[in-house]
Amino acid sequence: MNLEYAIPRSPDTGDDFRGASWGMTKEEVKFSEGLFPLSEGEGYIAYRERLMGLDAFVGYHFLNGALVEAGYAFRGFPGGGQAYVREYAKLKGILAGSYGEPPVDEDTCAECGGSCARCHAGECGDACSLVYLSEWTTPRSVIRLVLMGEGRGFDFGLLHRSIEHELLIVGG
Repeated sequence: MNLEYAIPRSPDTGDDFRGASWGMTKEEVKFSEGLFPLSEGEGYIAYRERLMGLDAFVGYHFLNGALVEAGYAFRGFPGGGQAYVREYAKLKGILAGSYGEPPVDEDTCAECGGSCARCHAGECGDACSLVYLSEWTTPRSVIRLVLMGEGRGFDFGLLHRSIEHELLIVGG
């Protein structure tokens, strides 16, 4: 599993996401990426990359010309819900190794009403509706790992958001 860009080598590197820092302009972020964007608009840049063996869209969001959030959306992972749950658990473990246990840690399965670990035989069926959320806070960022969906339709992503931007959203 190659997570070179997903998690800073050290939480104190000064980088907030993949070598970029909150407040950077689009041009500064594009320079830090060194890749050709998949798409670009006034308030965003998107890249496509293979990360952790998964197809990932890498997105950057800008507000008033400054980077405020960025993240990964993982797509096309074969194997149904349990494969996504395994990948979620792997990434959560790696993030916990860097940031400690998440203060927010929720996992629910609509079929059993609780954690998938509590389902019969230890796993929910692929038809279960899953919602998993783990969240960490650093001095500069809120980091959210999210998995939700059912059957073969799942959304799996990792979002990094500037604390300043988070406070503006929550406060206003």
